[in-house]
Amino acid sequence: MTTLNTSATDFIGIARTMAVDPYFPNKLIENPNYGMPLTVPTTGKPALDKIGMVGLVWYEHQMWRIAAGKKADPKLSALGVVFKTILSAGLHAFKKRRA
Repeated sequence: MTTLNTSATDFIGIARTMAVDPYFPNKLIENPNYGMPLTVPTTGKPALDKIGMVGLVWYEHQMWRIAAGKKADPKLSALGVVFKTILSAGLHAFKKRRA
């Protein structure tokens, strides 16, 4: 595991980690060896994961929860997120958003 103290790290991305734990940066500053491994959200159906862009919309839902004053939910159902996204935004929500 690469830590902040080893100077072996050029870049650390924490956006997804912060979507699950908004206090992650503070924990990392207090303990440079602190880590929070993230699992890849999945519906259990690889084709649906790809079509539903589960890796993206799951983290968006976490940020929406935080914005609404709720706590992030690391156990948030990926399948539930896909259905909720379809219900709220329709299939348009799954159009490609990145290059």
